[in-house]
Amino acid sequence: MPSLLIPVQMRFGDIDSYGHVNNVTMLQYLEDARVRLMRLPLPADAGPAAAAGPGTAPDGPAPEEPAADGTGQLSFRDLVGERLTVIGRQEAEYTEQLLWRAEPVFVRVWVSAVGGSSFVLDYAVQEEDGSRVYAVAQTVVVQIERSSGRPSRLDAAQRTALARWADEPTRFARRPAPAGE
Repeated sequence: MPSLLIPVQMRFGDIDSYGHVNNVTMLQYLEDARVRLMRLPLPADAGPAAAAGPGTAPDGPAPEEPAADGTGQLSFRDLVGERLTVIGRQEAEYTEQLLWRAEPVFVRVWVSAVGGSSFVLDYAVQEEDGSRVYAVAQTVVVQIERSSGRPSRLDAAQRTALARWADEPTRFARRPAPAGE
């Protein structure tokens, strides 16, 4: 499962005075997809025990510890524990106007890179079948320590979980040239 397709129900209030979904609302759609991805139950082979390997103690919560949602299945959010995830950078490219409709629009979300304390989520706001894409985007998510606000390294269990959603990075068509060129 390299990406996750999340339905987002549009609301009439999402439309701005130009008659299309407002650019800030598009970022909220990305947030909805990001939160749902982070809370998606992980299969047993993606949790701390799998990341630790045989004969080693896993970082993070013990596999027998119940998830915060009470299902017994851990999510990426459970693996974050007391640390926080914050947005370090966000970029969006709007490719087509999205007009209000009763049917949901879909956000495809996946991981395109994993760093020491951060990872990159990529998105496409699109039709379910991908026939029309209204926006593409990237978000850099940084894990930080709650007490200090300093970056905190991703552990092996987190890296294993993120690898489940790995795919190629978004290609932005209209990225401006760097300043001075």
